[in-house]
This record gives sequence, structure tokens and C-alpha cells, in this order.
Amino acid sequence: MSRGIKILIGVVGALVLMFLIGAVLCTLLSAPVRSSGPESDEAGLPNPASTCVQSDSARPGSGVRYPFSVDMTAADGVRVSWQGCSDGHRPGAAETMRLNIDNNTSQDWNGRFCVQLLEPMPSLAVIPLTEQQFSVKSDDGLAQDVRVELPADLAPGIHGLALVVHEPAGSIVEVIPVQVGEGEGEPLHGDWPTQAALETCPLPQSASGGTTP
Repeated sequence: MSRGIKILIGVVGALVLMFLIGAVLCTLLSAPVRSSGPESDEAGLPNPASTCVQSDSARPGSGVRYPFSVDMTAADGVRVSWQGCSDGHRPGAAETMRLNIDNNTSQDWNGRFCVQLLEPMPSLAVIPLTEQQFSVKSDDGLAQDVRVELPADLAPGIHGLALVVHEPAGSIVEVIPVQVGEGEGEPLHGDWPTQAALETCPLPQSASGGTTP
């Protein structure tokens, strides 16, 4: 074999090797990057409930938090869903919950929601955490994170985390028992003061400036 043919074979081999290396690099660089963070919803926002892992082996102080998820549908088609953590709450700490509201009615909706803490009856104590007025057009909806800060002097134990929503056909109140502080709280005996929670949440303002009935 002549020297020229040997040189040609060597050049061709080097070019083939460079092509293969380039193809491998392009494949690695174009591969999608997968996040190891919390799950996201359809809007691309992290779902707070995804950080609460349901596990039969969870123990107080283990860092495992239990989720709650509530779906409410009114007779007129309004749908409200609410997700968050039912334990692991600490006095003075911030908590984030997820609220979704679907207006499946034929009219626009000027509403208001309030998040509160309750004590079991006979106490009528209501601790407002946050409130917000919103406007949702017919066949539309909203989805957002709701951030609240718990009072620094909040006593450990079981409290009622209340969501009040003023909607077109009236108002709804949903109360979730939540554990504040470490350990397992005493079983709840009695009811929550839902009427006090409802009265503490202001009615939404109408477009004319008055309150919506």
C-alpha cells in the first residue's frame, strides 16, 4: 500500500471520529433538563400540597408534612379548590396554600375570599390572616398561591384553618383542622364557629362602590 493511500485512510478515519464526537456532544447539549424541585400545576406554579408527603411511616418531627385538599362545588356551578399542609405549622412562620376558583356560571363574579384561624366552640375567636377581593368573568377562573403569616404568639395545638368565599349564590365556609407546633394534637371535640368566620370576612365591593349582596 502506497504512502499516499495510508495518509488518505488516516485523514478519513480522523474525520469520522470527529463527526461521531460532535454528534454525541449535540445529543447531550440538546437533552431536556428536568427539575428535581416541587411539582407544578398547569400554570407552571409550584403546588404547595406537593411538598406535603402522605406517608404511613411519618412521625412528628420527621419533616414529613401531610397535605389537605378540598373541592367545593355550589349549585350554580361555582367550583373552589384549596390545597395546603395540615400539620407542621409554626407560630410566626409563613405558609403558602393554593387556591383555584372556576366561575362556571353565566354571569361575571365579583367576590372576596378570606383565610382565618379559628378556635373550637364555645370560643368565637377569629384571627384574620389575609383577604382579597377578586373578579372572575363568566366561564373563566383564577389560580393563585395564597401566602399567610401565622401570629408569633399562636398557641400550639389544633386550630381551624378557615376559608371563606363570597360567591354569587351566597357564601361558603370550609374549615380544616391544622396542627400548630410539634407533636400530635388532642382530638377535636365540638364545632367550629363558622358563623363568626363568615361575619368577619367583609362582603365584596360592587362596581358601583356598594357591597355585593
